[in-house]
Amino acid sequence: MRLYFVIPESYLLRALTVSGLLLLLAGCDTDLKTSHEPMHSIYNSVTLKASATGVIDRIELRMKRFVIDPVDGSETEESPLFLVQICDPVFPASNLKCTYEAPWSGHGKMVEFEGRAILWNGTTRTETYRFATGRYPIAGSPIPIRMNLNPLEAIDVVIVPDPDLMNDIYPYPWSSFRLILDDLVDGIFFDYAAIREWRGLYNFYYSPETGEFDEFNCDFTYGDDVDDIDGIQVVADTMVYAHSREMWDCTNGTQFSTEIWYDKSAVHELGHAVIGLRDEYNVAYVGIYGPQATMGNTFQGKAACVAEAPDIGLPASYCVIATPAYDIWRIDPTGPAGCIMGPSQHNEWSDFGPACNRRIFWRYGKCLDGDCMSLVALEAL
Repeated sequence: MRLYFVIPESYLLRALTVSGLLLLLAGCDTDLKTSHEPMHSIYNSVTLKASATGVIDRIELRMKRFVIDPVDGSETEESPLFLVQICDPVFPASNLKCTYEAPWSGHGKMVEFEGRAILWNGTTRTETYRFATGRYPIAGSPIPIRMNLNPLEAIDVVIVPDPDLMNDIYPYPWSSFRLILDDLVDGIFFDYAAIREWRGLYNFYYSPETGEFDEFNCDFTYGDDVDDIDGIQVVADTMVYAHSREMWDCTNGTQFSTEIWYDKSAVHELGHAVIGLRDEYNVAYVGIYGPQATMGNTFQGKAACVAEAPDIGLPASYCVIATPAYDIWRIDPTGPAGCIMGPSQHNEWSDFGPACNRRIFWRYGKCLDGDCMSLVALEAL
């Protein structure tokens, strides 16, 4: 008779540790993710969350509070960084989660949240960002819901609710809108590796007023007065007009629209507005959306595509005509997991293809060099 034993993961890890064989796991990737919910709380507590994979000894959560000056927006430290939660299993874990319900911090406050994963060998992974709580004291300005960097050094994304969305979540539209912001940020944008793994370059906000998207003219109108947008544009590098109805989404400059629930539109249009990616399907017109001069994901003619193939890491045989009327070519694969900028956009597993990723990482490199969304950088879109 053959006997089978199921060894709990925690005991297996302990055995490996005792025998010294845990060194074999040292090469495993460690991934730390932090988030909070709701992304903006006016009166209630906020749940701080962190999860880590790898060989994790424990997770520690810390927070710090600041008071926001309503005149100039400067911040004064109200409390130092302090430990609020330790999640310390008996044995190292391969997938560890940690949460803490932080009491309401009051109106006009900024919270700094730090998640720290301590690995089995004592090394650490840390992620830190800030978010506002209570009534935001600076009238007309976007409310920070996840800030990693100074706005001048980051890609600043402002989410604007469309009136149709607010009508759908009546009778408490703003309260309901704040509760679903994490669906767009954490649930959609961060579901794609090219954004999630570089989330430190992004700041997210939402606007204090609604904005309307005209799908027939790809036109965007913010607020009730032409001057309402001034306070937003001081910060915003891109504005996301989030609606609930199924519409023909588009990008106009650095403003774009998307269904708040549909990842394929949100990520596709962000690729246009922030990265300057081009459509890889057959387009009716090109205009300013022709192939880019540098690090393009589409190409003017077959020869250009073939010449770029080695740098992209794909065989030249992948080059195919995308828009015959303008002799525009693409190289990113299609199919169930094809490029989200091309014919495979609406497929379940679509993502950015190699040519798109090349341009994305080039743009991120510009950010790291201090030229993130400047006028010079925008011209390169």
